[in-house]
Amino acid sequence: MQWGVITLFPAMFSSLEDHGITGRACQRKLLDITYFNPRDYTQDKHRSVDDRPYGGGPGMVMCVEPLLGALQADHTTGAFTVFIAARDPVNPKTCTTFVHTTGVVVVVWAL
Repeated sequence: MQWGVITLFPAMFSSLEDHGITGRACQRKLLDITYFNPRDYTQDKHRSVDDRPYGGGPGMVMCVEPLLGALQADHTTGAFTVFIAARDPVNPKTCTTFVHTTGVVVVVWAL
């Protein structure tokens, strides 16, 4: 199975390949994890991936262009895309949705 992980902090998730169940799966070549950083797909000199919300208000929003660039760079065939935010934990119901696919693209933000 192939996983594509799109995150601003790829080093934070690289331990998935070294420890636990996912680590054993990677060692046995049952799981291949590739990391994509949206900052690699920005066009400005500051490598900005977020901006103020249209119309004002608190917080920031993710820019479409870097996220789209990272999604297009991931060539995981037959992949199911999962968006994970801090307020939306992954649960068994979510996992059963993509358990029978050949690949999963996980987009992580708001840790």
